[in-house]
Amino acid sequence: MRTRSAHRWLLKLTGMSKKYALIFFIIACGLFLRIYGINFGLPNLYHIDEPAYVSAALKLGKGILSDPPYDPTGFVNILFAEYGLFYVVGRILRFFNSAGEFEILYRTDPSYFYLISRLSSVLLGTATIAVVYKLGKTLRSEFTGLFASFFLAVCFMHVRESHFGTPDIAMTFFVVLCVFLCVVATEKVSLKYLGLAGLAGGFAIATKWIALPVVFPLFISGIMFVNTLHRKSTWNWMKVLITLLTGIVTGIIIGSIQIILNPTPYLGKIEAEFLTAKNLGFLGFQVDTLPGWLFYLKMMFYGLGGVLLGLALAGFLIRLVQTIRQRNATGVLVLSFFITYFLIMGATFHYFARYALPLIPFMVIFAAEAIGFLQRLKGYPNQYVRISLPLIILGLAIIQPLANSIRLDEILTRMDTRTLAKQWIESSIPEGSKIAMDWEVHGPPLSTPQTATPFSKCTYDVTLIGGAGLSDHPINWYYQQGFDVLITSSNITNISLISKEKDSLRQAFYSSLDQKLNLIRIFKPVQEEIEPAFIFDEIYSPMISLWQRDRPGPTIKIYQLK
Repeated sequence: MRTRSAHRWLLKLTGMSKKYALIFFIIACGLFLRIYGINFGLPNLYHIDEPAYVSAALKLGKGILSDPPYDPTGFVNILFAEYGLFYVVGRILRFFNSAGEFEILYRTDPSYFYLISRLSSVLLGTATIAVVYKLGKTLRSEFTGLFASFFLAVCFMHVRESHFGTPDIAMTFFVVLCVFLCVVATEKVSLKYLGLAGLAGGFAIATKWIALPVVFPLFISGIMFVNTLHRKSTWNWMKVLITLLTGIVTGIIIGSIQIILNPTPYLGKIEAEFLTAKNLGFLGFQVDTLPGWLFYLKMMFYGLGGVLLGLALAGFLIRLVQTIRQRNATGVLVLSFFITYFLIMGATFHYFARYALPLIPFMVIFAAEAIGFLQRLKGYPNQYVRISLPLIILGLAIIQPLANSIRLDEILTRMDTRTLAKQWIESSIPEGSKIAMDWEVHGPPLSTPQTATPFSKCTYDVTLIGGAGLSDHPINWYYQQGFDVLITSSNITNISLISKEKDSLRQAFYSSLDQKLNLIRIFKPVQEEIEPAFIFDEIYSPMISLWQRDRPGPTIKIYQLK
């Protein structure tokens, strides 16, 4: 009897070891895909949003609580804690000996600070894989958890955004964690987990305001919690409500202490963004011509791949039907955030691909549930078909996102066209030349007397033309102002304006440059003459043109006026 019991124990232990080895492999794959290439562009900064968060976190160390552009501060506070730890460890290891040297390090080479910022997204993105595994397992089965976590590990959109030191991945992590804790709280009937869910939800909102629909699963879980109790007394309702509100408010306070202390500029930013959401496009640029809901479906096609998106939509319909038929409260809880977020975000005209990120973890769970549904169907000719079919579908579903993720990592390790242009300009254009170029970060990062860029050999008199770019002025204006060089970036020239009349004039301006000015140098991300495919969200990283590109960055054209 003892031998048989020991044998069973050994088999159980072996099975657990295999399961944990598989989970570890999935998470390790996800970590590798997200961390490879995170030093892209450094020490130059080619993501227009990253500097705002890093700068705000460092200024917080100086006691500056409020600083433009007055964005949500949850991610900033995470960075502030990490930079504080970096400073303490650096002092202990004598990497720097004072706060002054710490600041000098940032100004001479900010790479360390941006790597910490990007590593935060990498780790939180990888942690999301583990939470998705637990959520899928809790909702359905071990099978669902493993498949869903594998889908998220290779998901191209999630991998891509995890390379950037911005709050989108962090917000997605806290949203999924909140929903998972809501499910656990209702299953275990635990006020502790309900409070933790509120804490995660509050911090998600503080990290990015678009996470606000997370309050729906929170309060649905509170209703479910009370319904599981034998006594549905007023006191029980009050306990649940107080627990939820305490958690939510605490999460918001931790993530938004700056906003609480000085709310006026942040409230002004919220109002401005609300008004912007009613307008078509972004700062006059045409992001896309599709309605918001179709736009996000298209972005998820790019981010998930056709097969995985099809499975996700099928799984969503299956869960929706089952929830309605069975009156499944847990199903309502899970679907509440997904549906409300999609409907709210799709109703605005202010959309970007990364805004679809909070939907992705739920989509991969729905996809895994769809495969599980197929496996449970009857009528298979034999057991081998029933076992092999999910594996075949799994392989088909991950081919496209995995290939795109690997290709993106490979591209990001190569030198950016803007860095190449910078090196050539410093060796070929006389120092002090007067240069005009499109926008910030979309052209070569040249050093000026007012703003030095790391490891620059020369300084130039640079004017950045905002608005619609260089086309805001006629060519004669640049002659009159004494400019020596014009530099265009395809990140700006490829985007259309909402106004057809203005866009026509703008395109005519850029087309005329080749005839009216002397094109002295061009830097392209491709070998061929044909320009790679382009959508708005490629302004900071390749997305749909991965297999056409040889390196990251826009096409840079350098024109000489004199």
